[in-house]
Amino acid sequence: MTTSFTNTPYLSSNHSSFIAAKALQADKVVLVSTDTVWSITCAVHSYEAVARLEMMGRKDLTPEILFSSVHQVKAFIPRLHPRLENLLMVHQRPLTLLIDNPDQFPGGGAYGQNKIAIRVVQNEYTQQLIDQVDAPLYSIPAHTAEGAIAGHFGQISSDVLAYVDFVDKYRQIDTTPNTLSVMATMNENEELDFLRS
Repeated sequence: MTTSFTNTPYLSSNHSSFIAAKALQADKVVLVSTDTVWSITCAVHSYEAVARLEMMGRKDLTPEILFSSVHQVKAFIPRLHPRLENLLMVHQRPLTLLIDNPDQFPGGGAYGQNKIAIRVVQNEYTQQLIDQVDAPLYSIPAHTAEGAIAGHFGQISSDVLAYVDFVDKYRQIDTTPNTLSVMATMNENEELDFLRS
């Protein structure tokens, strides 16, 4: 069986992450439900797809790099501060950390950012998707027609739906409003500053 992708979104017919993972591996832009809000995503090493995401996303939001585990974070960012590593392991709610952009990170400064936002996803579905892609995901929250963060699938702008290459079906019928993760960073005194609660 051959799976092909075009600029017309394809809605998967089941909750398997297999088709979404294949699209991400093929450098496509995918709309997927994460452990927080619906997000426009691509594989982190796909520079063309990353550029497309940044054109579509809200300019006031920091793009996030999603990991399936702390172990995967350490594979890409081996010098992560121990306090931040510990915080990622024990925090009960989805947590995004704003950290200095490490030179060894794929793409590094190619995204034009001095800092990157990282998050270890907490739901099994998104963890499985990232593991199937075998790479972290570059992610920007999907927005409504008015430009607000879409709390559930039904609020996502039709422009976003038309822009992506693939729309995953997981949690499409869930109308529970979701919110962005908590965001924190470490200051010069190695204290945590919470930027978003």
